[in-house]
Parts: sequence; structure tokens; C-alpha cells
Amino acid sequence: MADKQDRMGLRLNVFQNAELDYQFARILTTQVSGGAALGECLGTARRLNADGADVKWAQAWSETAMRVQAQAEGSLTSGHLVSAREAFLRAANYFRLAGYYMVGDDPRAAVTWRSSRMCFRLAGALFDPAFAPVEIPYEGTTLPGFFLPGWAGDARSPTVIVMGGFDGSAEELYFHAGWA
Repeated sequence: MADKQDRMGLRLNVFQNAELDYQFARILTTQVSGGAALGECLGTARRLNADGADVKWAQAWSETAMRVQAQAEGSLTSGHLVSAREAFLRAANYFRLAGYYMVGDDPRAAVTWRSSRMCFRLAGALFDPAFAPVEIPYEGTTLPGFFLPGWAGDARSPTVIVMGGFDGSAEELYFHAGWA
């Protein structure tokens, strides 16, 4: 993975590779919306720096995601719905990050994407009101998305449509706009 030009104009210097540093900063920005926990991120970064981040990125973030997913499942089984929802959200985001540098023919890419989507949907079902996947008609096909109902009870409220770019996912958009 070649070093790309610094995309933020700011370096955290957690990784020598500017692109990995950028992706690490990107995950940290989702803390405020429940997409990451600082300790989990720093622990993953420590493992990456010890093992060689360029080689182990997917493995380290997948391990973190699976551990947090297991916490979510344990919380759900114990009836701790808020803790389960919060952990499923973080696991979804960590799985997304694990797959970020995988190319399309990497068999792990589909696994991390499905795991991210599954954890996100499980979290969405635990919100009150719950949010759900939707299919948006577009030029003879459909685009996947999520409907997050407003918190205004029965009152009508405006609908906001948020779309990302080619390197993001519908699930990730929750952390940048949907939660607000």
C-alpha cells in the first residue's frame, strides 16, 4: 500500500503511512456518534504497529470487530439492549474499516461487508423507533439505504436523504449524519 498524499492536512502520526493514519483519524471521528471507542481503536492501532500495519490492517480490525460483536451478542442475550445496540454499531463500523483496503476479488471483502451490514441492521432494530433497510427505486433498479424515522412521534417531519461517495457505505453515513 503506497503512501498517498496526506488527505487531511493534519497527521495524527499513529502510523508512518499517511493513508493508514487518515483512515485511523476517520474512524476516530465517529466516536461522538457511537461508531468507535477510543480504547478499542488505540488497542487495535497498538497491535497494528507491532505487527506491521500494511500487512495486518484487515486482520486487526476484523478481530476487534468480532470481539465487539461478541460483546453485543452477550449484552443482547442478557437483555441489555442499549449496550447491545452500542456495541453492534461499533462492530459494524470496525468491520467496514477492516474491509476498506480489500480489493473486490478478495474473498474476505464480502465477509467483512456482510458482517458490517448485519451488525448495523441488528443495531437499527434496537433503536426506538427502530430503523430499517429500504430499497430506493432508481433508473430501473434500486439503491439500498436505511430509513431512520424522526423522533417527533406522530408529527410529520422533513425527510433528509444522505448519500456518500465511492469509498463509503450507507452504514457509515449513519455516523456522519444519521445519528444527528
